[in-house]
Amino acid sequence: MTSVDIREKHASWIVFALFLVLAGGIIVAAKVYYDHHALHYREEVAFSLSAIADLKAGELLQWRTERLGDGSLFSGNANFCNLVQRFLFDPGNEENRERIRIWLLRTWSAYGYDRVFLLDAEGNERFSIPASLYPGSRIVAEGAREALHSGKVTFQDFYRDEHDRRIYLTVLAPLPFREPGPGGASGAVLALRIDPEQYLYPFISRWPVPSATGETLIVRREADSLVFLNELRFQAGTALTLRQPLTKTDLPATKAVLGKFGVEEGVDYRGEPVLAATRPVPESPWFLVARMDLAERDAPLREQVWIVYLLVGSLLGGSGAGVLLLLKHLRGRFDRERLAAAALLGIHQERLEMAQAIAHAGSWEYLPSEDAIWGSAETFRIWGMEAPPSGKVPFDEIAARIPDRERERVRASLMDLVITGNSYEVEFPVLSADGGRERIVAAQGILHRNERGEPEKVSGVVQDVTDLRRKERELEEKNAELERFVYLVSHDLKSPLVTIKTFLGYLEQDVARGETDQAAQDMTFLRNAADKMGKLLDELLQISRIGRMLHEPETVPWDELVREALDAVAGAIAQRGVAVRVDPVLLTLRGDRRRLVEIWQNLLENAVKYMGDQPVPLVHLGVGGHGKDVVFFVCDNGMGIDPRFAAKIFGLFEKLDGKSEGSGLGLAIVKRIVELYGGKVWVESEGTGRGTCFRFTLPGALQHSSKKGGENHER
Repeated sequence: MTSVDIREKHASWIVFALFLVLAGGIIVAAKVYYDHHALHYREEVAFSLSAIADLKAGELLQWRTERLGDGSLFSGNANFCNLVQRFLFDPGNEENRERIRIWLLRTWSAYGYDRVFLLDAEGNERFSIPASLYPGSRIVAEGAREALHSGKVTFQDFYRDEHDRRIYLTVLAPLPFREPGPGGASGAVLALRIDPEQYLYPFISRWPVPSATGETLIVRREADSLVFLNELRFQAGTALTLRQPLTKTDLPATKAVLGKFGVEEGVDYRGEPVLAATRPVPESPWFLVARMDLAERDAPLREQVWIVYLLVGSLLGGSGAGVLLLLKHLRGRFDRERLAAAALLGIHQERLEMAQAIAHAGSWEYLPSEDAIWGSAETFRIWGMEAPPSGKVPFDEIAARIPDRERERVRASLMDLVITGNSYEVEFPVLSADGGRERIVAAQGILHRNERGEPEKVSGVVQDVTDLRRKERELEEKNAELERFVYLVSHDLKSPLVTIKTFLGYLEQDVARGETDQAAQDMTFLRNAADKMGKLLDELLQISRIGRMLHEPETVPWDELVREALDAVAGAIAQRGVAVRVDPVLLTLRGDRRRLVEIWQNLLENAVKYMGDQPVPLVHLGVGGHGKDVVFFVCDNGMGIDPRFAAKIFGLFEKLDGKSEGSGLGLAIVKRIVELYGGKVWVESEGTGRGTCFRFTLPGALQHSSKKGGENHER
């Protein structure tokens, strides 16, 4: 046997050994792959089922919350409660009946309720939209009395009406009366009846993905059994009819009712093995079960077994090709490694772009040989440009985004870096895509040279610092305001201190000479100076607390705020004989009630104080605009303001009339409170003697508004 034969034999044995190793490896790999795939697939199915259960439970919670919210809109509406009280006390009043009908009709048509009806304190039905041929359900009447007693909006859970034998849910909203009526009635109840066949049942039965056996059901516990609340996919007529004892612990629904939640296998109401995810529906007596048959879950795995068998057979048959198959296999392995590396690179690239987007910072490179810039996606977003597929654009396109006044400076700084290698740190504005609003960006870069020492490229980062610079300016303004505040406080406190010090000297001299009358006068000056200092310190303390010390926010009608402010300045209004006109507006505000009242109180005091010699003094309060554009105003026909001083009057201790009473902090307090609610305040006046109108906004306190007809209120 020649050496060639020996090498051939050895090669044959090696190839055969490789075939055996390969065959064994294929079989083992197929088994491991199938087991891992089956485990991963079942976990995915369980995760999907759990996600469906979470989604359904969350949507059911949201649906219940929205329905209770509908009831709260009426329960908390004092105007509607008063209307219902007037209607029940005087059912023959056609105006009240028509207004009730309009309210209920709009609610019924807008929110999709099956029926909207009004119950008195005894649970008797007094009005219904639409009209019903049957009397109200006894269950609803009992629930209405309980809701009125508790004062809370409640759900009358799934129940079967004893008249039409249909299943309903009802939201019961108590409507408290301002004062007891005949028979001691303390309120009424608005019932919003829901037909689950219209939305709830279709929503529960809807499955987010195609499935032959997927099903969602809800149950609740009643004594020692559980009752199914919706119609089931594979059994009709089950809602509030099908019950199962709690002893059947292999039912997923039983486990849910007993407080065991998660994803488990079990047997459903048909006796079929299923995989089920169970969840409680928060803030309700319901429990949700999302289930599918195990046969449906495992069907793809049975198909996968045949695929694995076919694959193993094909690999074993193909392995006879010997070295060619081995080379092909190696080549395929390297191809897979390259694909995996490319996928990993893509993941890292996505993470880098995400990090840059979060930090509002992008990376860039300048290529001197091409006079072009490559940038990341975030870089182009900062520049206000669409990123090209190559990620590279000529420098002139970037420069076009820089205003003319800064363009040459930015280019010169970059060229200086390329030529000298000096550091590159420059900040400049960038125009938006439409050439409008400017953003401020900061760029840094370093120079890279090739092995010959020639400039190769510049790499760096660019960051959008618009918000940072804006916050720095705001901080500078706050510091400047603080400096002005300290200066003004020290200046205004110094005056009474000088008075006290001076008259203490006079008092010492008068006491030494025995001049008691003069000493008493000195004491009066000292007392007045101390009172002035105390009042000044109180007002300074008050303005410093604005925005820091807040009372619990509450919802209050606008006319109630105005009434409190008018009561606070009633003495000054009566003394001056000022007529006050208040526009009738239905408007609700939410915030610190005391601070909100201070706005109108200070503006009213200011209007009365500077009324001048107007023979017919008048102050007008009202609201203009709609929605987010609501503007409040307090106008008078008094002394007016020279437009040159319109901005000055809102400063600390600013008074156009130095002889007038007060410290000049009233309008500054108004401005602070208005800004606390994200608003602004300004003054309008055609000049001295032409009256004044203060206007302001309170977007942070607005709830809802609608104009109300009727005559203006005079005071």
